[in-house]
Amino acid sequence: MKKIFLLFIPIFLISAISHDTLFSVVTKKEDALVNHRYTKFVIVDDATGLALGKNPMAYDAGKKMPVNYFTLDLPEGLVNTKRVFVLHNLIKSEGGDDYDWVLEDNSVENTIIFSRRKFVALKMAMHWRFIVRGERVLLKNIRTRDYLKITADGKFSPVDLESDASKWKFIHVF
Repeated sequence: MKKIFLLFIPIFLISAISHDTLFSVVTKKEDALVNHRYTKFVIVDDATGLALGKNPMAYDAGKKMPVNYFTLDLPEGLVNTKRVFVLHNLIKSEGGDDYDWVLEDNSVENTIIFSRRKFVALKMAMHWRFIVRGERVLLKNIRTRDYLKITADGKFSPVDLESDASKWKFIHVF
C-alpha cells in the first residue's frame, strides 16, 4: 500500500503543476460586456488590510467592499502571456452610467491609478502578471515591469523590487 501511495505522489504533483493556471478567475469578455456576469473578487493587501479598488478602504466583511474582476484581453504580439490579466474595478453608479475602470501603470505620471479603459492610450499599461507566492499574489505590470504597492493611506505606487511589493489575497464574492 505504501509503494502505491508513493507512486501516486509524483503523478499528482506533476498534474498539479501542469494545471497551475489562474484561468478560473477570469471573466469572459462577452459575459462582462453583454451579460453583466462577473467572477468577482475582493482583493486585500496583507500589510495594510486595504481592499483594492478605485477608492481603497479597510477590509471589513460586514461592509460593502470594492469588487474587482479580471479579463483576458491580450494585445497582439505579446509573448509569454501566462497569468497576464486586466484588473477591472466593478463600480455600479446610481445614474445608470457604468464605466469600465481598469488598473493602469501610467509611466508618464509615474503613478498607478484606476482609469477608464476607453481612455488608456497604451493598452499594455493595463495588463498585469499575477505572480503566485504561496497563498498570496503579487501584481507586476508587463509594460513597465514594476510591482504594485499600496501604502497605508491608500495610494498606489510602482516599486522595482518584489520584496517591496504588496502581497494580495483574493476573496471570492458569490
